[in-house]
Amino acid sequence: MRKYVQGRIHQVVGFKDNPVNFAEPLGDKGLFGPDSVVWIVHSDFSSMLVGGVTALYLQMLHPQVLAGVWDHSNFREDLAGRLKRTAQFVSAVSFGPTADAQRALATIRRVHGAVRGHTEDGTPYWANDPALLLWVHATQCYGYVQAHQQYRVLPLSSAQMTQYLHEYQRVLIDLGGVATGWQSWEDLVAYLESQLPLLTAGHRVTEVHHILQQSMRVGPNKTWVGRLFLQASLDLVPAWGQNLLAYQPSTLGIRARRVAVWRIARLLRWASMESAAKKAQQRVAVMGETSHRTADK
Repeated sequence: MRKYVQGRIHQVVGFKDNPVNFAEPLGDKGLFGPDSVVWIVHSDFSSMLVGGVTALYLQMLHPQVLAGVWDHSNFREDLAGRLKRTAQFVSAVSFGPTADAQRALATIRRVHGAVRGHTEDGTPYWANDPALLLWVHATQCYGYVQAHQQYRVLPLSSAQMTQYLHEYQRVLIDLGGVATGWQSWEDLVAYLESQLPLLTAGHRVTEVHHILQQSMRVGPNKTWVGRLFLQASLDLVPAWGQNLLAYQPSTLGIRARRVAVWRIARLLRWASMESAAKKAQQRVAVMGETSHRTADK
């Protein structure tokens, strides 16, 4: 049972075919390290899955961001692959050795360089535009932290949330973005709300939502657990985003899904014997043990 569940987790995140070797070199803390809040937030599969889809829903409400994905990816034919590649990138920059993390960032920046065009109304877009990078970054921070607060035993304090925002903006900057200047969680929320005049929901948003729902009903991701997590992700979208998505969950439904996700998350944590986070922890810890043994001699 444990191996089966872990195998399903690895299938979703693409752990086995991730080119990053999280176990070496020994002692390399990567971009963030074990003392970071990034390692705390990004180490849990369940909350990151929920938060990642929450971020995806928010991202697709921005016409320029959505147009870039719509015009330059095959997500309509291979949504699972798209989500897997995103998971691999996040794990690489979060837990990978420094060189691998920097290589992943350079690759994304290079790929983004060719992602340009026009939205349906003729507005130009470029994936490396700092304004678009900021929107994507902000929605990820929002989704990951909100899911952590909802589905982890120890929620972050206000100070930890601020630290997380300061730490993770390194990814934004390395991708070509500009430092956020956010000093609190409230600053992030205020930024998201300030972008409301730019956001919209049209036929493309409807189609992406339909593809997400269908991906949990057919193919390799067919599972009631997937549908449950998808709904839980929508539950974390801010009220203004839910309005744009025409999503009106009942209070009873939200509570029932939270209880169910909590129980499944416990099972998934029990089954997760091997992950990028655990290998990264071992990579750093082993070096420390080796140093101690050398000193003892």
